[in-house]
Amino acid sequence: MDREPAAWETNDAGPFLSVDEVVVYALGEDHFRLVAPDDEREVEGFEPALSAPCRQHPLRDTGRAMSENRDLVRSIVADWKRGDFGSVGWADAEIEFVIADGPEPVSLRGLRATLEYWREFLSSRTDYRLVGDGYRELNPERVLVLVHASGGRGKTSSVELGHHGGGGVLIFSVRADKVTRLVTYFNRERALADFGLEE
Repeated sequence: MDREPAAWETNDAGPFLSVDEVVVYALGEDHFRLVAPDDEREVEGFEPALSAPCRQHPLRDTGRAMSENRDLVRSIVADWKRGDFGSVGWADAEIEFVIADGPEPVSLRGLRATLEYWREFLSSRTDYRLVGDGYRELNPERVLVLVHASGGRGKTSSVELGHHGGGGVLIFSVRADKVTRLVTYFNRERALADFGLEE
């Protein structure tokens, strides 16, 4: 099914079908929005039987949480675009930090270990910035961000490290206004393929 939204920030694909009083919007492969007269929700996969629960169990709080999580992630990435990596109030004390690909995959647990990794990473670069290219909510707790590096000239080699490999992907898992897991992909194509998405 080729019904991706016009942009990652909006969901303007238009109605896909309707069941009883529920209108179904296709947001991507196996990803749908169900809209009833007094309710709205997003689901992975769709069956007509889902139309009744859509009306019986309002999920307005879920939609609000998704919007708040996206706004939190946008604020974090906005700081990184300015080269400000000092704020960590958004991170859970037991955050899991993962680099899923690249020459040296990493899996760390806890804020202290994550901060030590980032300090070492940033200490070898000057004027490193991370720019968000697009945002997408995968589910109520996960936000996917397309990113690319800007600047980041190596202090020893003076080689420009940004804008290589077509950009990467960050996946933020958010719970109770804290990021509990942050996964980094250097290879954007691989990340999108893993999630069945297209840029």
